[in-house]
Amino acid sequence: RRLRVELPARASTYDYKNGKWVIPGAHRVTCVDAYNGARLWQLRLPDSSRVGINSDAGWITLGEEHVYVVAQDKCLKLDPDTGVQQHVFQCPTKGMDWGYIAVDGNLLFGSEQKKDASIIRGVGGNHWRTSHGDNRPVVTSRRLFCLNARSGQEIWTYEANSVIANPTICISHDAVFFMESQDPNALRARDGRVPLAAFTEGKSEQIVKLSKRSGKRLWTKQYDLDLRHSLYLSCANGVILASGARTDQNYVYDLAAFKAENGTLIWSKAGIDSGKANDSHGYQDKHPMIVGNSVYFKYGSFNLHTGDSLDFTFGSSNCSDFAASSTHFFGRNQGCASIYSLADDGAARRLSPAIRPGCYISVIPAGGIIMLPAFSSGCTCDFPIQTTIAWQPQ
Repeated sequence: RRLRVELPARASTYDYKNGKWVIPGAHRVTCVDAYNGARLWQLRLPDSSRVGINSDAGWITLGEEHVYVVAQDKCLKLDPDTGVQQHVFQCPTKGMDWGYIAVDGNLLFGSEQKKDASIIRGVGGNHWRTSHGDNRPVVTSRRLFCLNARSGQEIWTYEANSVIANPTICISHDAVFFMESQDPNALRARDGRVPLAAFTEGKSEQIVKLSKRSGKRLWTKQYDLDLRHSLYLSCANGVILASGARTDQNYVYDLAAFKAENGTLIWSKAGIDSGKANDSHGYQDKHPMIVGNSVYFKYGSFNLHTGDSLDFTFGSSNCSDFAASSTHFFGRNQGCASIYSLADDGAARRLSPAIRPGCYISVIPAGGIIMLPAFSSGCTCDFPIQTTIAWQPQ
């Protein structure tokens, strides 16, 4: 089914809940029936389509009762059945944009970032260059906040003399985690986009844990991460995992795992070799996936709690990154949409030889099916079919 998506240059992926897929498009949001592809509603939303999402945060999230969509300084609360706007939440500080967004029950989490810090499709510059390649800056926020997801009433705010890396904000059952920096050069960034060389300068980077309910700072952990191309933070099963890439002849990855309870370092891995020295197609920004008690990413697999290596490797993927279920991974193999089985030690099977996934995370398993929107629309790669497609188990 042809849906107007047209979002190359690493856009946000889509969300699923209760039989509906909510898909970000070119300054629009489209909701479709996950099982027959019928379009249920579409909302035009100027200046909303973020690209280069591997160095930023997404702009759409689904709650139990509503869809929340960010555009500039506003968050729109939408009816999931009709797309009708039910409420508009304003960014708390005038003149700032709404950055990170997530919803958990009756809690709506957000961040404040400088005006136009996110890279918006069609707004200035070469989006290929701003979303691919070496030494890309991360989009940063200056303040975190939590609102009542129904009324918009402010519950708490966190403000410090720091910049917060949007790709590192993550939420557990009881806490909010992120990485912040107090480096003077990072604080002076006029556009809110901070090179990682500045973010990590002089032991300025630190992991922070806040109470999810009160916003109170629970602990801070300084840890040197000499990263240059990407920086991520993930949380699962009582562990905080920091990761990212730098250059040491080839692109190499560093991983460090910490106890979520108190920030104690559990294990670390430095210099995981990608085997690639120069590239503009994604060797620098692979994001780890946590499945159960294991960590998987393009260049290695490890036990989440001990760091011991696991015998699992991926095939070719290049630009795109992977999504995971409990038993399979989904992404590219030799450019094509493919599925990898944990049971087969990473053996890949093509879902289609004629359809190319987008340049980041775009093949998603949810609701008992696999879905791939036309996130490669506008790409010059030689794949003949640009369409939205779903697969069901045989």
